[in-house]
Amino acid sequence: MHDLVVTALFVTTATAMVRAGRSDRRDARADRVHLTTETRVFTDKRLQALTDRLQDSLVGVGTITSSAEIVFDRASYARLYIKPEAELAATILSDRELLVLIADFPDVQMRSIRLAEEQLKASQGRLEVGVTVIVHRDPYGDDKLRHWGRERGLTVLPLNIANSMPRGADLSAALCRGLYTHDPFDLTGPARAAHQFFGRANVPDLARRLRDGHIHALFGFRKIGKTSVLNRILDEARAFHGVACVMLDCSDDSLSSLDAAGLLYAIGGAAGEAASVTDSYATTVPLDGAISASDSGRVLLTQIQNAGRPVLLLIDEFDYITPASAVAPHWRAEFNVFFRALRYVYQECARRGMPFSVVVSGVSSHWFTVDAIDGVENAALAFVPEAYLPPLERPESLEMIKQLGRSAGLVFDDEGASSVAAACSDIPSWIRKAGSFVNSCYAQDGRPVALESADVAQLCGEFVEVEGGHLAYSSLSHLFQIYPELGPAAVTCVLDGKPDRVPPRAISTLGRYGLLDENQAGPSGPMVRAGVQRWREEQARSPERLPLSFPTRPAGAVVAGSVSAAGETEWADLLSEVSHRRNVLERELREFVVAILRAECAKVEGRSPGDLLLTAVPLERRTSLVGKPTATIAKLLFWPELINVIKKNWQWFQACFGDRQQLEMYSAIINDRPDAHAKDFDGADLALQRRALGWMQDRVTTSGVL
Repeated sequence: MHDLVVTALFVTTATAMVRAGRSDRRDARADRVHLTTETRVFTDKRLQALTDRLQDSLVGVGTITSSAEIVFDRASYARLYIKPEAELAATILSDRELLVLIADFPDVQMRSIRLAEEQLKASQGRLEVGVTVIVHRDPYGDDKLRHWGRERGLTVLPLNIANSMPRGADLSAALCRGLYTHDPFDLTGPARAAHQFFGRANVPDLARRLRDGHIHALFGFRKIGKTSVLNRILDEARAFHGVACVMLDCSDDSLSSLDAAGLLYAIGGAAGEAASVTDSYATTVPLDGAISASDSGRVLLTQIQNAGRPVLLLIDEFDYITPASAVAPHWRAEFNVFFRALRYVYQECARRGMPFSVVVSGVSSHWFTVDAIDGVENAALAFVPEAYLPPLERPESLEMIKQLGRSAGLVFDDEGASSVAAACSDIPSWIRKAGSFVNSCYAQDGRPVALESADVAQLCGEFVEVEGGHLAYSSLSHLFQIYPELGPAAVTCVLDGKPDRVPPRAISTLGRYGLLDENQAGPSGPMVRAGVQRWREEQARSPERLPLSFPTRPAGAVVAGSVSAAGETEWADLLSEVSHRRNVLERELREFVVAILRAECAKVEGRSPGDLLLTAVPLERRTSLVGKPTATIAKLLFWPELINVIKKNWQWFQACFGDRQQLEMYSAIINDRPDAHAKDFDGADLALQRRALGWMQDRVTTSGVL
């Protein structure tokens, strides 16, 4: 009886704290405006006049097939359907009718986008669903409408008629101005909106099964799309299955710093809120309360029981609360405690017929497979199935590439799209980066353009060399850090081609991560090969961290160009280390510079990265480089020329390097290369070189460009 009273007290306290801390969310939801739409014949004479003017201006561009006045959120619009003529249809890559809204307001609002979405959904396939034209007279309306449309996955063609209404070819040009300036391949963060999510056809079915009380895992290396799938499951479960969803993001330091009891208590509080609010969703946040893990488990169990509907717990970035966590080492002791209590809750829910599901997303399944941790039986053993998130199926990759390409005005054929998919091992985030690279290589003028498959294949090879290799290395190095035995296994299989020397389990795991081909005898694609190659090169480097300050020169230190007081062999090793670091940095800096230039040139018509690189080359050398591919030019630049490119385009590089004087000082030190010449070179010179290399490497790495 006492336990029930204590548990009830904890439940009441947790729920009250959550409700008190988040009441502002419910208040905001209560204040939402309920929009209404009414269609009628024209009563607004100005809208009728604008419609007539637009019809006269559409000669040779399109024909109005339907028109009406619409009242939406107490505002009047003219709603038109236009059948585009051949030239406009070819430009927008669609021969369906277009939705046109006339918003005759001095300050256009977001509601125009919401009205467009509503009308497109109601058209039942008659209209081109991804494009709408909005006629307005807001001086700042073009940029606002394009931006709002992109946020909602809609291409808005704004037409500002504040001064005049263009006619014929001028009208067509005005509509399509800026149509392909946005890079649809480029996506910051996980995919969430439906128009950003491709493939993974099993996600809706998975969300349906999770309403009945199941455990599912999404293991995979960084950038394979785990969080995007997790978000999609969340959206499906909330929208269609009436599930109360609780999100636990373990990368949040305030959560990973908790002990097992505190984290379970926070999950219980979030479950109570998710069950009580209308949108069926709550994020786990820390709650005050010093209680045991078993009591916290009872709080969670009671909240699930009181929910009256299925509860789904989604655990993202799971690796932060494992015994191997680098940021929260106390989880070596807390891991077993947490999963012992969570297993109890799950099993008890099953016995009581209360649907409780768990989805775990992380890099490694290792801690669900070991028998014991520090001599204690592993409570999480086999609790979560060892399921990996695979790359996309090839048809899904092709659909993604073609659809995004069409939005950018790039028409891929099957062979060209296959080149991109194969280079990226069908991994969606890599495909986006490769597509963005291809997009940056074509000028905005002249789009849409049908791409030659041979050109696409060549650009894919250039992408892997310039950007893709480092992108793959970033993901794979994190995987090999968490799962150390996979690194040597990948080198042996991917680079050496000797899978017979690798334990079968390691080969199976590499295959399940999507790193090996169908025969599990080689890399799944060029990016994987390049990433593993870079990882092997990095392993050959000294594990010693770059110094943050100058070491003092010891009294009586030898100043010579050949031997130091440390001994000839050790001195030679130190010189070799500096030389190797310089070579690696120089290669990465070339890729970094090209990536920045490509991104910026994509925003401005008529400029190419190659042209900007050539401006830093003396005239006597420039002739021999003109006409060569951008990557080739970058490789042939000398170090001072490479630094000169950065200085000439400082407005784009300032955010990465910060201090121009430091850039000039450290780049000059690196270029001095005393270890490569017959110069006096002592410990202080060595420290200076290493400090300069460390500063430059840190700026390139933390920029996040590579």
